Amino acid sequence: MKTYVIHYAPMFQRKRSMIEQFGNQLEFVDVEPTDYEKFKGLKPSEVSVFVKHLEVFKRSERCIVLEDDSIKNDNYDDNLRTCLETLPEMWDVIFPGACAGIRSPKGHHESKGTRGLGMYILNQGVGQKLVDFFNAETVITKPIDHWMNTLPLKYYLYEPLLVSQGSEVGVYPSAIRGPPKILYYFTIGFDKTFGDCLRLAIETLRRYSSQTVMVLIDEDMQVDGLPSDVIVYKCAKSRTPEESSMRKLDVFDYPLVRTFDKVVFIDSDIVTHCDVDSIAMKITDPGKLYVYTEDFPNGHTHLYFSLCNYTQEQLESLKDVGVFNAGLFGFIPSEIMKQHFDNVRSLIRNHTGKFYYEQSFMNVHFNLIPNSTDRGLFTDDNYRMGHVKDQSYKGKLIHFAGSGSGGTFKYKNMKAYVDKYF
Repeated sequence: MKTYVIHYAPMFQRKRSMIEQFGNQLEFVDVEPTDYEKFKGLKPSEVSVFVKHLEVFKRSERCIVLEDDSIKNDNYDDNLRTCLETLPEMWDVIFPGACAGIRSPKGHHESKGTRGLGMYILNQGVGQKLVDFFNAETVITKPIDHWMNTLPLKYYLYEPLLVSQGSEVGVYPSAIRGPPKILYYFTIGFDKTFGDCLRLAIETLRRYSSQTVMVLIDEDMQVDGLPSDVIVYKCAKSRTPEESSMRKLDVFDYPLVRTFDKVVFIDSDIVTHCDVDSIAMKITDPGKLYVYTEDFPNGHTHLYFSLCNYTQEQLESLKDVGVFNAGLFGFIPSEIMKQHFDNVRSLIRNHTGKFYYEQSFMNVHFNLIPNSTDRGLFTDDNYRMGHVKDQSYKGKLIHFAGSGSGGTFKYKNMKAYVDKYF
């Protein structure tokens, strides 16, 4: 059985995500309307979606149809197999995808309407029926899912739900509102006292940005009070603080990351007190990691920024290269950057000596590769390392690094700053 994907061609990130999730056998349907005369009162994007589904209907075969913001739910393959093995005796369209919180009993449940068109299974010959219904009407005034609700067809909802809609759950914006832009992500693990820091960091970020936020968190941790639209991924439990710090390098393990134009990592002890979106939008080079250069003399010989095993020749090549803090960085989620992150993880796996969290490895990898970093975006103009009590840093990202030992002390200082200056 073929699987078709309703796709808007300029949103190539979504196509990439779909292939990564569902495989290479997908057939993408990206035709665009050439005649809008029949459609009245619909947005151009709604007409575009209608025409794409209609193109699938014309093939009049039994098939699976997905929209390009589909997110695979757990046990997708097993649940799909069960769905197909237990089909009702008489049916036209099955709706096993999530939409607008509509739920049904487990298994196939007859319905008077659709459950959105994020995912549906079309029976043999039903596509032609839909084409005939369409041709019989002189004017179309409803989006396609609402239009299908008016037709005399036999619909079934199915559960467990096989897919969710990324644009509905906040993974990325709807195509109607524009392409996805920025992803801000955080990590937290091992030390539960950083939960309050994380919550406050996201709270201050949210005051300046409505873009997507993602958190990678140890499976045994729970941070209460996060905004409902924050995407949370549970990860294997960190055995050490150092292992937890490496989590930020796993970001490409999550295919959704590739659907964004810009990605920014923010440490959980950073307060956002500036228009961070305007900074992130200046990330333009897919081959560079955008970092903040620290004022740290002889940093390449210090464990904070190296593995203390450079050769003299390497140190000579680094004399004009600054060291950087790994608590804040940005990048375009390109294949080049994915390879960089994979190489850093390989360096970590093969290293047996001393190191200082992930920062040692990231500095060694990127600093030894010419032109792999950008040092002009995050500067003293928009970033502050450390803080001085009773001083405002409005217009900057404030990193409470070194602000006490552990999350409890950092949170105390972060909260005092926010209460006074926000």
